[in-house]
Amino acid sequence: MKALLLAPVARTSIFLGKAAGVFVFMGVVEIVVVPSVFFFFNLELSAGALVRLFLTLGLGTLGQAIVGTLLAGVLQKTRSKEVLLAIVFYPIILPVIIVGVKATSALFDPTLPIEDFSVWVRLLALFDVVFLVASLWIFEPLVTD
Repeated sequence: MKALLLAPVARTSIFLGKAAGVFVFMGVVEIVVVPSVFFFFNLELSAGALVRLFLTLGLGTLGQAIVGTLLAGVLQKTRSKEVLLAIVFYPIILPVIIVGVKATSALFDPTLPIEDFSVWVRLLALFDVVFLVASLWIFEPLVTD
């Protein structure tokens, strides 16, 4: 991280690059895991529901990548950052997990109207936007100390 901070680029670019790397890595894992889950649990979804599932997965992954990157930057100077990251990360990311589960269950439950899904996805997108703006705002002061 010290070498990145010496580079003549904006600190927000460093944050966005690190968050994009985490997002891509998690996306690759999801590309492997999601078809496996569909195969082993014998699940079927329509094409429209599959698109909504990938929207939910993308927004959830984006939220986790943003929060994880921010907290990794915050905890970079602590001694036991691996332990602290797990302790601090999960309470903050819990709303994303809950909303993602609710949105996914609204997809798989045929009795629920599609409006239930759209409410949860909007809430997930709101979380992503709020944490992205907050992260871009506070990342530079955190790493320049």
